[in-house]
Amino acid sequence: MNKAARELSSLDRQQLQEKIELYRQEIFRLRLAAVTSYHKDFSVTKKARKNLARALTYWRQKFSEAANG
Repeated sequence: MNKAARELSSLDRQQLQEKIELYRQEIFRLRLAAVTSYHKDFSVTKKARKNLARALTYWRQKFSEAANG
């Protein structure tokens, strides 16, 4: 389990929602920066998208089991 996954597994529902919102805002800012100005490192956007996907996947796994179980 990598560092990001460990960090996500230790969060409760509210903290995980906040983290997901932060990732979404970060992706928005990166996209805006890419369109409006010179953007040097596009790998940051890719990493942010992966972090958001990881958080959403963890959210679905953790809380769908709680609702179904």
